[in-house]
Amino acid sequence: MDHALRAVRRSFHGFATLQAAHGFQWSADVDESFGWLVDLVDQGLRRSTSD
Repeated sequence: MDHALRAVRRSFHGFATLQAAHGFQWSADVDESFGWLVDLVDQGLRRSTSD
């Protein structure tokens, strides 16, 4: 559980930090990118608990 919480926090904190610093230079919608990140983390956590 500790590893999962750390991974989630790092992922979302990193995304928020980049967004606040205007670090996303591509034309893709940032909200769509965040949704993709949430889905990715969700799938990864689900997969890691099924082992």
